[in-house]
Amino acid sequence: YRYAAVEQVEQIKAAKPAKIYTPADNLPSDKIRMVYEDSMRDVWFSYEDKPGFLTWWNRQTDRLQTFTPENGIPTNCVAQSLREDGAGNLYFPCFTENILIFQNNSFRTFTHETFVKDFWISDILVDRKGRVWAATPTKGLLKIENLISGNPTTKVYTHEDGLSSLSGQFLTEDRDGRIYYLSASALDVVEPETGKIKKYTIADGLNGTGNGVAFRDRSGDLWFGTHRGVSRLTPQAAKPQPPPPVFISSLRAGGKNVPLNAIGEIEIAGLTLNSDERQMQIDFFGLALATGESLRYQYKLDGADKDWSQPSTERTANYPNIPAGNYRFLVRAVNSDGAVSETPATISFTVLRPVWQRWWFLVMASVLIGLLIYALYRYRIEQVIKLERVRTRIATDLHDDIGSSLSKIAILSEVVRQKTKGNGASEPLEIIANTSREMVDSMSDIVWAINPERDSLSDLIHRMRRFAEDILDAQDIDYQFIVPEHLKEIALGADVRRDVYLIFKECLNNLAKHSKATEAEIKINLESEKLTVEINDNGRGFTVPSIHVTNDSVPASNGFGGNGLRNMRRRTKNFGGDFQIDSEIGKGTRIVLQIPVNKKIFAA
Repeated sequence: YRYAAVEQVEQIKAAKPAKIYTPADNLPSDKIRMVYEDSMRDVWFSYEDKPGFLTWWNRQTDRLQTFTPENGIPTNCVAQSLREDGAGNLYFPCFTENILIFQNNSFRTFTHETFVKDFWISDILVDRKGRVWAATPTKGLLKIENLISGNPTTKVYTHEDGLSSLSGQFLTEDRDGRIYYLSASALDVVEPETGKIKKYTIADGLNGTGNGVAFRDRSGDLWFGTHRGVSRLTPQAAKPQPPPPVFISSLRAGGKNVPLNAIGEIEIAGLTLNSDERQMQIDFFGLALATGESLRYQYKLDGADKDWSQPSTERTANYPNIPAGNYRFLVRAVNSDGAVSETPATISFTVLRPVWQRWWFLVMASVLIGLLIYALYRYRIEQVIKLERVRTRIATDLHDDIGSSLSKIAILSEVVRQKTKGNGASEPLEIIANTSREMVDSMSDIVWAINPERDSLSDLIHRMRRFAEDILDAQDIDYQFIVPEHLKEIALGADVRRDVYLIFKECLNNLAKHSKATEAEIKINLESEKLTVEINDNGRGFTVPSIHVTNDSVPASNGFGGNGLRNMRRRTKNFGGDFQIDSEIGKGTRIVLQIPVNKKIFAA
């Protein structure tokens, strides 16, 4: 229906249409979707049931011209509105992922692949600088620059930028170039140059939101029509807004609500949470001091977060598992100008450590452990003292009783042998005397081994030197006994001292009786917590180039029988040492015994 011009809009109610267009006038359908007038005052139509069809009414000729897919219109395009840029190019949003442009009497199609994929379009706007803005039903607000030039750049505004809703319905622009984006929940105002966003809601006087239309009239007022009614906005020049105050509205800590002032709190201090109350939920709000102001919030937890969170419209902070320690929660509001609250709202609180991590518990545990160690040490010392007393008593008894008795037997046997010489009894008496003297010598070694007063390296070296003198001098073997002048004095247990001495005796006995040596050298040294005893001779040597005690099947040569080597190996293994024999025929023998003497806890 086309009506003639009237002086007052109310006159249309009584006016009759000047002309009615039907399919006979080249109208494809009477189910009209869109009616828009361009800058030439020509009118464009789209159809609900005719996707891909657009009709142009030429005012000068009063004729209808219909364009179809054959003219380059996508077959799924149902134009929602019409926008025009400063060059007279017409833009038709097709709701699907297409933008249709009528340029130089022909159509050009820009698909979603040209700008951003998966964007359906509910409305578009071409601002005064030629930028294309697209409202989408699910993705937010899309800004496209240089669309016609073929090198488009895009920017998508979402919740992170301060957009109230991603469900955009329609767009318009005021005279200052601000973009108005009406969504399902609010009217957002975007500053194209800065990206700042303000927000109008029903609380600011907006009649309603949702699907409808937006329009700027000749005076610059903005009109928004929805199914709830019509709203008019007279834009005002932007003024800097003061920083918004912020408050804590509710606090839930450890599963319990903390009582707060009904109007909110700016500061909460002295809150203490037990070790099993580590969860905290904090709600907060800011006061927008201007109409259309859109606030966002930042918060951080001193002691856990290094910096403020990203600005967000969320007004709740959750911390599900806060470690023990002292903390301070801060929150501030940010307005559309970027101004932040002068004084953040704060919560100071402490999460207690578990009982077993508190200082007094650790001190008590340390004291108890120390007492336990001391008790074990005292017990060990008592046992060592008892053992030393037993060893001292046994050594004394052996020396005083058994040793003196054996000496007495040897002396009496010799006296009787002298008196009975020549009657045939002297030989058995001589055997008895010799055996008694040998037993006295063996008893002397046993007494020395178990005597706790002899548990030292110097005493062991002294006894080894004395034995070497006795056995090597008797065989006319020249020898050197080499010990460093400042050898470190260390304690040696009875078992180690006895085994080392017996191995040394076995080696020197074999050297004296079987090696045929004329010279020998004995070296004792202490390095890297290892005591080394080395015996060298210039005797006849072994029949094999090298022997090591780790092999039980050792050839008997130079006096070292298989049993002798096995015994030395067993004794060496007892104290964790190493025993090695290197020999070559005609070049003598080298014996090395290494004994670990590193300190051990509670070592006597």
